[in-house]
Amino acid sequence: MPYFLFALLPVGLLGFLIWRYLQLRLQSNALEQKVYSLEADMRALCGAASEMGDQLHSLKAALKGAVSRQDQLEGGISREQPYHHAIALVKKGASVDELMATCGLARGEAELVGNLYGNEQTYPEVTH
Repeated sequence: MPYFLFALLPVGLLGFLIWRYLQLRLQSNALEQKVYSLEADMRALCGAASEMGDQLHSLKAALKGAVSRQDQLEGGISREQPYHHAIALVKKGASVDELMATCGLARGEAELVGNLYGNEQTYPEVTH
């Protein structure tokens, strides 16, 4: 009887190895399908990231243009603002020195605004 068991041992071992090989083969196929699926997902993500990069680049360019236009508009307002304020002050009777101090104008600018928009009592050079 012990000899009979020794004869079955290689057959049983061979059967176990074949069964284990088939299990590993199935796992290998499943993992291979998973890898293909993940590669497809990665390609899709890379494509989406590239598109988002392009969109981000165009948005940055648009924002840069908008900021530039905003700066130009604000620059135009800030350059004209002291003159509007100076004109209003002259109409209220402000002197050249007050215009220079309040609006940051040079003496020549303050005198010109005063001569153009002031009354004859405050700015005698005015000829209407």
